[in-house]
Parts: sequence; C-alpha cells; structure tokens
Amino acid sequence: FEKAICLLGNTVEEFWESGQHATIMKFSQLLPLEIIKMNPEFCLYYSWILISSGKAQLAREILEATEKLVSERISIDKNNEKTKVLLGKISVAFINLLSNTGKTENIFHYCEQAHKYLSEKDMLWYSWAWFGYGAAYMQTGKLEQSIDALNNAIKFGKKTGNLYLISTTVIRLAYTELRRGNFILAYKNCEDLLQIINEGGYAEMAKNEWSYSGLFSTMGYIQFMWNELDDAFQNTKTAYELSRKGNDVLLHVFTSL
Repeated sequence: FEKAICLLGNTVEEFWESGQHATIMKFSQLLPLEIIKMNPEFCLYYSWILISSGKAQLAREILEATEKLVSERISIDKNNEKTKVLLGKISVAFINLLSNTGKTENIFHYCEQAHKYLSEKDMLWYSWAWFGYGAAYMQTGKLEQSIDALNNAIKFGKKTGNLYLISTTVIRLAYTELRRGNFILAYKNCEDLLQIINEGGYAEMAKNEWSYSGLFSTMGYIQFMWNELDDAFQNTKTAYELSRKGNDVLLHVFTSL
C-alpha cells in the first residue's frame, strides 16, 4: 500500500489534468484512507474530485489532514519551495470546497495563503486562487471587488487554455454582473464564452455538462427581462435539465425560479 500510494502520488497530476478522474477514484477505493492521507499530492487531486462529486465532508477530512502534514514539513524546512507551492495548491482546494458549500468564514484566509505561496509560474492554480477571491467577495456582497478578482482569474486563466477554469470563471462573472443589473455586459460575457466553446468544438459537451447550467440560466433570465420569451424558455429549460445532473443546490433553485 505504501509503495502504491507513492507511485500514485507521482502520476496523479497527469491523471487529473487529462480528465481521468474515474481512474483516481478507482485507485482511492483500493487503498485504506489512512494510507491515502500519507501522500499530500494524491490527496490534493483526490479531494478536488470528491468536492466535484458532492462528497464535501470526506474532502474536508482529507484536506485538513493534508494541510497539517504539509505545514509540518514547511516548519521543518522553511526553504523547501516545492512544499510551499503544494500548500498553496491545497489552499486553492480549500477555496473550492468552501465556495461549493457556501461557507465563507475561512475562505479569505485560504485566498491569502494561496497567493502567498503561488505565483504566475503556477498559472492554473494562481487563476483558481483569484477565482476564490471573486467567489468570496460575491458571497459577502462586495460585487465590485468580486468583478475585479474574477477578471484577474480570466486574464490568467486564458493563458492556461483550461476550458473548465475559463468557463467557471466567466459564468460566475456574468452572474455577478447580472446581480449588479448590467444585463448587456452579463449577456456579452455569456456570448463570448459560447463563442470559445463553439470554436473549440465543445458545443455538444456544454449542453450535456451540468456545470454549464449557470451559463444557460443567466442567458435565460436576461432574455426574459428583455421579453425574448421563446429564447428565454429554451435556455432556461436547458439550464434546468443540466442542473438536475449535478449536486449544486443553488443551481437547482435558480433554474426553478
């Protein structure tokens, strides 16, 4: 088991980046949880998948154990930059966890910790850290700060070419602009994202992946306000059907309205 988790820790990032999340979950089921907790690299990506799967409690347990282990390593060797970067990534995973559960009491702490240990050298994670600030500010009603942070996340996110990151951030930005009453700008954000999706050949995926529910619900709401009722109905229907495939309660409520 110990040799297996060591090997997995060296390869799990490649599995995660290539979308082989089911493979990571399969390996996790073959290993005792206490063995898994011994490897921070595996825990980082495993917890991210658990969060996406709606298993927040287990993800929190793993992240807390991992944060403690990595923090202890840093206290022993304060010059180990690789370990510090790992703690920055773990902080981003905490941001993801707290953003999905709506519990923002500690999210700013993890945003600050992520920015302390990450830089543009870790562009993907650095972008997610900015997204965390955007989500936290939005949930506390500070919409201007949220928009600034989300625009930073998009700026760095586009350099990564990661469609999931770009889509998630743009959808959150469009929703924030919607809350401010900037319907034209919010709708343009949605249209720009659809163009990226279509040009990349992902149009069908967007209509089948639950995480795009927010895109269609935002467009549908704006079209309803503009009295474009046929288009509003179609987009809202798509959003509602997509939301039923996921575990995001907020999306269920928003699309039902």
